Amino acid sequence: MRHLSRKSFRGAAALAGAVAISASLTAAAVGTSSAQAATSPSITAGDAHTCAIKTSGTATCWGYNGDGQTSMPTDLGPVKQITAGGGHTCAIQTNNTVVCWGRSNFGQASVPTDLGTVKQITAGNIHTCAIKTDDTATCWGNNRVGQTNVPADLGTVKQITAGSTHTCAIKTDDTAACWGWNGTGETSVPPDLGTVKQITVGLFHTCAIKTDDTAACWGNSGNGQTSVPADLGTVKQTTAGAFHTCAIKTDSTATCWGWSNAGQASVPTDLGTVKQITAGAYYTCAIKTNDTATCWGNNYYGQSSVPPELTVVPYSGPTVLTPAAGVKTLLRNTATKTWTIKVSLLFSTGTDTRPGAQLRTLQVAVDSKGKPVTAKPTDGAPFPTAPAITQGVVNWSGTGDATLTWTSTPVWVRVQNRVGRWSNWAKLIA
Repeated sequence: MRHLSRKSFRGAAALAGAVAISASLTAAAVGTSSAQAATSPSITAGDAHTCAIKTSGTATCWGYNGDGQTSMPTDLGPVKQITAGGGHTCAIQTNNTVVCWGRSNFGQASVPTDLGTVKQITAGNIHTCAIKTDDTATCWGNNRVGQTNVPADLGTVKQITAGSTHTCAIKTDDTAACWGWNGTGETSVPPDLGTVKQITVGLFHTCAIKTDDTAACWGNSGNGQTSVPADLGTVKQTTAGAFHTCAIKTDSTATCWGWSNAGQASVPTDLGTVKQITAGAYYTCAIKTNDTATCWGNNYYGQSSVPPELTVVPYSGPTVLTPAAGVKTLLRNTATKTWTIKVSLLFSTGTDTRPGAQLRTLQVAVDSKGKPVTAKPTDGAPFPTAPAITQGVVNWSGTGDATLTWTSTPVWVRVQNRVGRWSNWAKLIA
């Protein structure tokens, strides 16, 4: 997180979602997202705005937008990673190129023209850093205290994290290196730290996960943000906010310590287990193990108000729609030669009552005359996919079943749950 002063809610938070995931950058922060392939959702908390990557691979942002940091480019498309900084946001597109938007008074959102493709990106308060595909690090933006001066002898790196006025990285030999402002020892890597798996930087402090899975922190600890709890044990991920720090323990539960003036270090008692955590300036967000997002702490600009679409349990049932998984009844009227498809609102089976399993849309592939098509529509592309095919859709807002009637058979159908997950096309023949 990047932060300027504890008096300003927009003091600057360096990201965590992108900055503070595992050193290997798997699962939480970076997914193999695409428009058609589902990926692991991720979340990133900045100073006073938050962004997330949905299971569809598309990004969404909310919170303070005074500098356009939540106004994503209209042509952005699916992304692999996203990172929220002080007043700007950056993302890695599926072609591994970088795009940034929001405040760029120091050039922090102005992607270098010669950057090329990258593996990871991290947005600080007013600077940005990335790991290029050749594993070298580069930074741009404000350099008042040397935070963008990548050491000449740094070599290749595995992870990089940008804070308010300092930057840290994990080298390919698993040792940590930091540069920039060192007023409270935040860039002074402890000589006995040894090798590390992950590193995260806050306002004036730094934390890392060592190869034995224990956490270590250094730098300013005026609010206890570097005082790792004695009973913490081993951890999977750590993330540093302005004056607080959080971690995911090996049992997948979250814990936080340090300043909690807005409740940012007070983990909700009903949080349950989580797979990713990200500390903003004065708030914290997490992805729970059911892939839903939640935030707590300061919400002055709505940064902790997670959009409803990210709080619904995503569909995790069968990927192929069959009569046993979505179609409750298929009736044939021999007198009128019509087919009635009665679809259950539950996406998987009749026993799955989670809100995320509820059906939102039924699509039936029909030709221009309203007759069902016999050739399978193409999965993964916007419907319709053939020139002569038009769309038959029924939307629900209630809890009952829906009936749709078409002439002749067979008919191709697919269903969508309330968080946008589509099943594959299935041919229905009675």
